[in-house]
Amino acid sequence: MADKMCRFLSCGENENSHVRYSLLFLLMAGCGVVELDEEYEPESNGADVPVGTLRQALVECNERQATGYRSGSAFTITLVTADGKPIEKATASAYGLMQAAAARQGVNIYINSGFRTQAEQQYFYSCYTNCNCNSCNLAARPGYSNHQSGSALDLNTANTAVFNWLNANAATFGFRRTVPSEAWHWEYFGGAPAGGPCSAPPPCDRTAGPFTFSCDGPQSGQTCVNLADPGETHSWSDNYLCTAANLGLRYSWKDPIAEMNCVNTAEPAEENPDVWADNFFCAPKQTPWRFSWSSAGALANRTCVHWNEPTDRFSWSDNFLCAEPVMSFSNAGFTFSMSGPAAGHCVNVVEPADPDMWNDNFFCSDVDVGMRWSNAGPIAGMRCENVAEGAEARAAIWADNWLCVPEFSSTRFRWSSAGPIAGLPCVRWFEHSETSTTWLDNWMCIDSVPLPLQTSAQVRFSFPTVTAPGSSTPGGTGEVELESIEAVSGGCTAAPLSFPLLGVMVLALRRRRR
Repeated sequence: MADKMCRFLSCGENENSHVRYSLLFLLMAGCGVVELDEEYEPESNGADVPVGTLRQALVECNERQATGYRSGSAFTITLVTADGKPIEKATASAYGLMQAAAARQGVNIYINSGFRTQAEQQYFYSCYTNCNCNSCNLAARPGYSNHQSGSALDLNTANTAVFNWLNANAATFGFRRTVPSEAWHWEYFGGAPAGGPCSAPPPCDRTAGPFTFSCDGPQSGQTCVNLADPGETHSWSDNYLCTAANLGLRYSWKDPIAEMNCVNTAEPAEENPDVWADNFFCAPKQTPWRFSWSSAGALANRTCVHWNEPTDRFSWSDNFLCAEPVMSFSNAGFTFSMSGPAAGHCVNVVEPADPDMWNDNFFCSDVDVGMRWSNAGPIAGMRCENVAEGAEARAAIWADNWLCVPEFSSTRFRWSSAGPIAGLPCVRWFEHSETSTTWLDNWMCIDSVPLPLQTSAQVRFSFPTVTAPGSSTPGGTGEVELESIEAVSGGCTAAPLSFPLLGVMVLALRRRRR
């Protein structure tokens, strides 16, 4: 059928072929031949599209409000239009700069997909879960796609020149490719050069990744920390750093906060630099993000949100709080890694039924405590701890996951899905690809410090026996064979025995032979 339509439309390699391919696509979609992917990119014959065609229009800055979603939380998003598609305002402004720079080098970029409504995302997700449309392609749950937060664009990377140009230059405009299997999917993380088509005047609120800087009060539905310094006179009292999930962030205008990881948020070029010299942005230990501060522009390869108070004219235009994902968490000799095995002895904590990239997650110990993982119930003959998340959208698939150690091990695990357990060393379990925010409060805690399992070869003790008065047992040499030192110590794991303890053992064995 497609072949007949192509002949009907006289498909060919000429200046009108993109229009013909577009018509062909529309006809086929109407006949049910083609269905949109969640991250759909139309086929391209590789020819560049001239600036000004239907495919590549100017960014239009007529604003309208819509409901966006970030990590499941609704918020009001400002949309404009780029290439005929609804795009979040800051993303569109940065894209306009990038598109113009590429065009000057003879490369024509256009947008296939931008902002999506909840209903549009629900369609793709239903196709995925019911497997009755859209080729059962993987789709994020409604409210969790970055197309709904406004940062994601699907671009025409079937054109090799476009793909190569983006790889070389997109980061300069704040865009990064975030899905390895999707060459067309690019996301805006902030830090674009000034002067974008919709960037004047600068917006009061700036968003990058999961972080929002607000200079007009807390953001609705988010967890916010106030960034004010009482010594600052330029209206910083209504400035906040907000996140969709509660990360336990705090701000101090008087030195770092004890037991937290803090970065200094100073601005040396301020009118009163001493006011900001002792200001710190702090995060709890084992927070999923590592923060850094720059007063000279956004840092490369990091998610950076712009801190700027419009009424403060003293050098805040280039100040950014930047974050990079933390890929492992360690405490008390144990490590959770979401990027493959860490050093030591590891078990893969994968749940095959969970699509959120748990296959490269490992729980590791510095010494071998005999850990084993099961996603099919507890392991017989071992002491097991259930690793479940009752608030997870797919709670049932995690209900039969267990972390186990030998029954005689001195290590005892305790799982918490409500934050770390007081008084115990705990390790955060978190996967950045996990779409459920409920995993932010999941921790594995350790009841005791592990000791290495002793698996030594057979040990032989020889000692002289003593004949007790009135006993018919002759003197001589007695021998006792032990499979390991654990056999003597009652199954407890231990470091090499001390001489006093060995003497007590020998005395006890002598008495048993009498």
